[in-house]
Amino acid sequence: MLEKKRITDSDIEQVKKINLITYLEMLGYRPEYKYGDRAMFLSSLRSENHPSFWVSRYNESWRWKDWGTEEQGDIIKFVELYHGVGFPAMHTDAFSESDADRFSLLLCNSNSRF
Repeated sequence: MLEKKRITDSDIEQVKKINLITYLEMLGYRPEYKYGDRAMFLSSLRSENHPSFWVSRYNESWRWKDWGTEEQGDIIKFVELYHGVGFPAMHTDAFSESDADRFSLLLCNSNSRF
């Protein structure tokens, strides 16, 4: 049987600090425009010809908005949509360690790169 863990609020805040611009670049996307902690990409969630996927840092966490669909969120929501996975039960319920490991791998399993 797999060990059960809980995700703490601190864990979630650490994930939200992962540089989303760098993460998108690691996935192979290049910003069309970049200004410090802000960048505009072609959407990685849908097909488009003009950049409308805005990424910026706000209060020490990274946010994104797809102006073509009005969808927005943090890196957790982006990973859920991009990779088609759900975030493991957050911090309210226990989840299996394998679920957490799978989600961590999608975030390249290391915050040190970001």
